[in-house]
Amino acid sequence: MRLYFFSLGYRIIRKMSIIVYSIWCFIVGRTYDLEDVSDFGNHQMAKLDSFPFGLFYTFSIPRGLQTSFFGHNFKSPLIAASFQSDKKALLRWLKFGLGGITFKTIMADSRVGNERPRLSEVIIAGNRSIINAMGLPGEGVGPFVDSIINEDVWQMDIPFGLSIGGNNKEEYINVFNAMNQNLSSKFPHLFYEINISCPNTEDGKTLSENPDELLFVLSEMRKECRNPIIVKVSPDQDDNSLLEMVETIKPISDIGINAGNTSYMNRKDVGLKEHLFKPIGGGVSGLPLFLRMLNMIKLLKPFNIPIIATGGIDSGQKAMAALNEGATLIGMASALIVDPYCIPRINQYLASHK
Repeated sequence: MRLYFFSLGYRIIRKMSIIVYSIWCFIVGRTYDLEDVSDFGNHQMAKLDSFPFGLFYTFSIPRGLQTSFFGHNFKSPLIAASFQSDKKALLRWLKFGLGGITFKTIMADSRVGNERPRLSEVIIAGNRSIINAMGLPGEGVGPFVDSIINEDVWQMDIPFGLSIGGNNKEEYINVFNAMNQNLSSKFPHLFYEINISCPNTEDGKTLSENPDELLFVLSEMRKECRNPIIVKVSPDQDDNSLLEMVETIKPISDIGINAGNTSYMNRKDVGLKEHLFKPIGGGVSGLPLFLRMLNMIKLLKPFNIPIIATGGIDSGQKAMAALNEGATLIGMASALIVDPYCIPRINQYLASHK
């Protein structure tokens, strides 16, 4: 009952916040920007972090959901996909019942990202989805490493991932080295994710289009660490090139696949005008990706490579479908924004259907 009312309240407050913000933008002549709403929501949720308000989002994980992934034990197969830059929000979602988290993709240097507005909700085939063209804004690997060393996550016994981006193979390796040299000794349950499928940066798919360069990067990483390495692939990648890429990299030990990232769409095709979404296009997440994600799992299953299923999972039924197809972990992004109370609901469903 507590879960039902908290979830309903969250969704109502989120909807009302969007409506009020839209009206305010109209009155003052300001362009509507969903990113402002998201930032406001994170700020308000942070006010509930202290006891007793933490009871609003503290849920135990049912027994029997523990999942092993390359020897790392996840108390739940649900993890936060790599998209959230607010580290406190990631820790908050852990309290909802996630088994692990992946930090937002980090590049070599600081980036402001694409021109705003660059985040919007859209309707695709009757389903509410999110399109983003953030452009991987961030502080760069140096400040990221410095800021994360003292984060509370180090005190929690959970696996977590560091997502690595780059404009070329050298940048990927440099970002990895900076992370590995400073962080790997501080936390034993660390895995790396190579983001080779970002649809809204100029060179975000460099390695996905060059399997030999990807193999080179993975080989260099494997020389320096024994941590699991996850390759984050795109739902836009055709089946043949996806099979070729996996065939190329499978000799590397402890390699997994994250299927997948967001799917690129032109802003016109989702009904957005330039004043509401500055970039020409961006990556769509949410329910439109679900069927493609399942097909990718089926395609990759014969390789016996552990798979993280990411794309459109917001219910226990969808999570179970992905696990039944062969996924080991479930990556979540849009659902965590729309209603983070889906985390304990999915955990309860999975536990009752074991």
